[in-house]
Amino acid sequence: MVCVMISLYHSFDKTIIESLYKSKLPSFQSFSGTGRITLTSDDFHKIISSHHSYINDVSQITGRSYEQVMINFADYHKTKEFLIQPKGFSGVVHKLSNGLYVSGAAVQLAFATATSHVSSVTGISLIGSAPRLIIFVSLVDGVLFESLKKLAANKSAQPVLVLTRDACLIIPKVAEMAYNEVFIGPFLRRLGIDAPLNVTSMLRFGNGTKRVMGSVLNATISTIAKSSPFSHFN
Repeated sequence: MVCVMISLYHSFDKTIIESLYKSKLPSFQSFSGTGRITLTSDDFHKIISSHHSYINDVSQITGRSYEQVMINFADYHKTKEFLIQPKGFSGVVHKLSNGLYVSGAAVQLAFATATSHVSSVTGISLIGSAPRLIIFVSLVDGVLFESLKKLAANKSAQPVLVLTRDACLIIPKVAEMAYNEVFIGPFLRRLGIDAPLNVTSMLRFGNGTKRVMGSVLNATISTIAKSSPFSHFN
């Protein structure tokens, strides 16, 4: 809906949106050139629930029409990825669960390797005898290549290490999604605890719980547009 008209207002100064967020969302941080934004869970909820008022505010500040500013917000968010950080009790549980995930993977991998030497089971045979090792081996490899990437900062090998790390983290990411959305995550959220596993995101982007693409906000903007007086905008 919105994307068709985005190019018409591409010259809009995006720092206006960031300045508004910084003034109203204490945890807001934007990292230039990375497409990354960090927020607490509460501040992200404010963005979702209060987007209508934010669009109105920017409209008043800039003198642009509501429709134009709605497009500007869509243009800003379409390439952004939100890293949501927990606070309080959820933050404690998050650090604990993710720490156990990583340390548990390392311990099991080490134990399985030691056992394989005793039983002469190696390679694919080892993974076949304990399929969950596929997850843990990939996770430990991802941690290893992330560490190597930091050591190789600004060197020609860094892009290769980044690609290798991301490839290793595909399987652990699938396991985390299953944990967060199908198994443990829904139960924790019923208890009011927002603490999903997200070691793969933490390795790639730093401390945080979960990544939410800007398309979530654009979907919210679309909903606002459909219910706004500017129905011709759809």
